[in-house]
Parts: sequence; C-alpha cells; structure tokens
Amino acid sequence: MCLAKVSQEIKEHEFKQFITNISHDIRTPLAVMKGYLQLLRKAGIYGSSKEYLEICISHTNEMEKRVQQFFEYSYWSGMEEDVELQRINITNLVKDGCGIDASKVFNLFYVGNEERNHSTGLGLSIVKLLVERMGGEVFAQMDGGMFCIGFTLLSAK
Repeated sequence: MCLAKVSQEIKEHEFKQFITNISHDIRTPLAVMKGYLQLLRKAGIYGSSKEYLEICISHTNEMEKRVQQFFEYSYWSGMEEDVELQRINITNLVKDGCGIDASKVFNLFYVGNEERNHSTGLGLSIVKLLVERMGGEVFAQMDGGMFCIGFTLLSAK
C-alpha cells in the first residue's frame, strides 16, 4: 500500500474519532443544561420568564436530538467490523409534494422542505453508510407521484 493511501486512511480514522469524541463531549454539558432547565420549570416561573424557559427547553430538546443523531452517524461511519446481511422486505413510500429532491436525500444534513421538516438530515445518510458497508447501493426516485427509496445488496455471505 502506498504511503499516501496509508496517510489518507490515518487522517480519515482520526477525523472519525474526532467526530465521535466531540459528539460525546457535547452530550454531557447538554444533559446538565437540560437538568437545570427542568429544575427551573419545577420551581414555578411565571409570566414572560416562563415563556422564555419553555423556548429554551424546546431548543435544548431539539439540540439533544440532533447531537444524538450525529453521534449515531459518527458511530456508523467509524464502524470497522463487517455488517451482517439479512433478507428483509422493505418499502418506503412518501407522498409527493413534501419538498424532497430525490437526488439529494442521501446527502449529509439534507432535510428537503425545512419549513415542514424537523429532521436533522442524518437518517438517510446513515442508511447509505450501512448499505454501502454491506457492499450494496441505495437509491431514491420519484415514481408516479411517490417518493421511493430502495437498495440492492450482493448475495449474503
């Protein structure tokens, strides 16, 4: 193996480890913030302060969800062992008109119509990682007014 390729693999491994570490490091202070916000809620805050508190809690919950999904993404992208193949029957159909661009749905952080979508854009990126890890390909297309997601895998080992 050439030195440049080894160097690139080391950089990729270090980057994936960095993502995993930072995701984990963000979770701890976020849990502390959430705990203190919940204590403030129990303390009985009233008026506009209560409204501000609820906004903080809502955004903290959203951040917690996104950090968790980012942590899951970093876990799956850094996974080095083989994924076990199993036969499954899957159909994922979503009605047209929800602002989805089939050519972009597997891009990291793509969420389609952001006004109606509270996703982080990590879910289908994780699907793509797992399918590729199993030696397959994943695709999305619009078909007769329906958004379709599918994948192909090589035969099981």
